[in-house]
Amino acid sequence: MADFTNSVLQVDDYVFKDLAKCCEFFISDNIIFDGKNHIGNEIWDTPAIASHLIKNEANKNVIKNIFEMICIFEKSIPTSGIKAVHDILEKSLACNPTRGRSGFLFNQVNKHINCEESRNILRYIKKYGNPSLSIGVTREPVNKPTIKFSNLPRVKLRIAQGFVSRSNIFQNCSFFMIDGAASSTSELTSLMEKSFIEKNKTYFLVCKSFNSDVLFYLKENYDRRLTNIIPVEYGFDLESINSLADIVSVAGGLPFSPMLGDIISAADFSRLGKSDECKFDGENLIIKTRYSNSSHRKKIARKIEQSNSEEEKRLLTKRMSGLTSNTCKIILPKAKNYNSIERNIKYSALLLKEMTSNLVMEYKFRKQKFYISSNAYKIQNELENKIEQLLKTKIFLPRR
Repeated sequence: MADFTNSVLQVDDYVFKDLAKCCEFFISDNIIFDGKNHIGNEIWDTPAIASHLIKNEANKNVIKNIFEMICIFEKSIPTSGIKAVHDILEKSLACNPTRGRSGFLFNQVNKHINCEESRNILRYIKKYGNPSLSIGVTREPVNKPTIKFSNLPRVKLRIAQGFVSRSNIFQNCSFFMIDGAASSTSELTSLMEKSFIEKNKTYFLVCKSFNSDVLFYLKENYDRRLTNIIPVEYGFDLESINSLADIVSVAGGLPFSPMLGDIISAADFSRLGKSDECKFDGENLIIKTRYSNSSHRKKIARKIEQSNSEEEKRLLTKRMSGLTSNTCKIILPKAKNYNSIERNIKYSALLLKEMTSNLVMEYKFRKQKFYISSNAYKIQNELENKIEQLLKTKIFLPRR
């Protein structure tokens, strides 16, 4: 429970002027140095700008609350907060829909980033990628940023826990897929014999789960180099529930289903999926394939359009991005000075996605053109009402 002081601070009649003063500072080229960092050139700095510029404590805290709310909106729907700042300074900014080419969209995203290192990364993405890229950021013990582009489909799968493979890259691969769990060692006899004869092939045994006996059996034979079978799991989280259907669309083949009467021990090996090369990247299997999965992707696209759940849309969109073979992985060092770069890249990726998947809205502010996504435009009334409600605050109770 919050512990407040007994003193009451009153908001004065100049609170809106103080808010406008902070907004003017933000859009200017001025910066504040607080002894550690330069403040003032990014929207995330607006609460700190209020702390430095506003003397009235009640006004300061009301304005900080407004800017913190604007930052929350900006993180979820990029450019919505920037448009709100412009609306504070100049009411009734008319927006008109427009469309832009990929170079134009990249340039607009670049304008919102004031970090040169982040801009350099975006330049590489612009040069070697395209606006529809699925961009991910990870932190690893590396010395400098690394960008990896992939044009191969990836499916959310993982090597069974407790099993250690000799490599994460595999050649001449076949997929023995079971719709369910591998329940006993005896039903895998035919697969074990096949792998014993054809050790030059990698067999992925794809199941929902493995019991301890089956996993020990596979591990012992693999470690002794008697067989070359890698146990692979799907359905271990929400994102991998439908990975069996995804792997079929990419590698071909037909899963075995004991529920439908298939006998695993008498498996027809013509039903196995195929791939020339596969690579595990964390909990994703990247597959070099000859198959087209366009019909499967169209089904997922229809599900995205028909879904009323934002969470379901998010999961389906993530599946789609993996299957479209259009990804970019950015690896940043773990050093603290890369924290802001990680934030900027994630923000840029979200903004790029907003602008490529929706109409772009154009408006003029002080004779200069600005561009926001249509989703950012739609929530401006809600954002304006929340700002007005906060400006009506009369008193502020400081915490101890």
